[in-house]
Amino acid sequence: MRLTLLVFLFALLSGSIFAQTEDDKLNRRQRQHLNIFVKTQYAIREGKVPSDQIFKAFYSFIAASNKEAISGNKDLAQKLIERANKALVEGKTDVAQRLELGANLYNSMAKLNEDIAKAFETNNSVRIGQLISQYSMVEKEMMKVGAAVPSRDWLTPNEAEKLMVAKARK
Repeated sequence: MRLTLLVFLFALLSGSIFAQTEDDKLNRRQRQHLNIFVKTQYAIREGKVPSDQIFKAFYSFIAASNKEAISGNKDLAQKLIERANKALVEGKTDVAQRLELGANLYNSMAKLNEDIAKAFETNNSVRIGQLISQYSMVEKEMMKVGAAVPSRDWLTPNEAEKLMVAKARK
């Protein structure tokens, strides 16, 4: 009985430590987005708020952030292309290939930024969900190849849900 209680307390404590650690990693705008997510989840459960208002509440934050990120990601891609060209002139083909790969990933990210903003404007929640999944895959690919992943001020629905559950356990 005591062992079971200890295991339960340990699991509860580790969950709260995880929640605090994860919450500390969030920037101010991500915390705001998490709060919006929590409020939309309560609104969904209550069923008193129309789905289009819930859609706008949650995804407007994501769309606005993606619109802001388009030019930055395009600029980063262009800078990497310039560095790749310089590396080619210097005969550093391996470096040039890596830089070109990074540029392609930033261009993909910029395209996804544009597509997410467009999907929001057309109220297409299914498309936004698909694009966010693709966005996450590009981020993972960037990490895999050693490219700097651009910071974002929003959370994916999966990330927000995990954080919300961790906070609830806390």
